This record gives sequence, structure tokens and C-alpha cells, in this order.
Amino acid sequence: MDELFFIYGSFRDPNHVRNELFTFQGAKPLIEEIRTKPEWDLKNVEGGDFPALIPGTDVVLGSIFEVPEDVVQWMDLIEDVEGGLYKRITIDLWHKTQHDMTTWAYQLANGLLPLNDENIGIENLTNAKYWIGS
Repeated sequence: MDELFFIYGSFRDPNHVRNELFTFQGAKPLIEEIRTKPEWDLKNVEGGDFPALIPGTDVVLGSIFEVPEDVVQWMDLIEDVEGGLYKRITIDLWHKTQHDMTTWAYQLANGLLPLNDENIGIENLTNAKYWIGS
């Protein structure tokens, strides 16, 4: 059975190998642009090339994908869920045609990696064009 996922970051970046592998394995875009409720921040991991979804007060833009169960297992491996780097959570979203929606998302586990102070949520589109929408 397919699961619905809120996708941001390298899985959403059309120029990143993760996106190519993700869609090659059967993930299908359902909603191109959707926003979280203002309960999250998106920050770059210091010294890394990927964003981290963490609890906060901003709105984060992403996409909804239908993801087959075997691809969910692959994503859990990539996001190191078992090792504790990210955790798979349910997240509340808002869409202009479907006001409330709950899906899966990956949240950075608290305190494991240093984060840059700059929030790259919806307000700062230039530095994170593909990560949070264009």
C-alpha cells in the first residue's frame, strides 16, 4: 500500500541523485506545492549539503508524493531512521484545496547535528530554491 509523504530537501531537488532514485523506484508526485502549518523550521545542517526539518514557528514548503512501501523502507535507510539521525513522523499540512492533511515526513532527531542559525523556510527562497519550492 502506498503512503503519503511530505517531501522537502534532496528528495525534492530535481538535480539531486536522491530525487532521481526516489522517482525511479516508484514514488509519484501528488501535490506539487503544499505548506506545513506554522510549527516548523527548515535549517541547513552545518557543514552539510542538506536541510533539516525541526520544530519551530515558520511555514515550510514541500510536495506530497505517493510512496510504495518498499520505497518507504529504502527512504528509512537513506535517512538513517534506525540509527537515529532522522525520525519518521506525521505532520499536519495546509493546501489551498484541501485545508487540512496529515502525511508522513522526516524530522531531524533533536541535537544530533549542528544547524546554521539561518532559517531557510518559506521566507528565504533564494538559498533553498529547490529544497522548499520555487
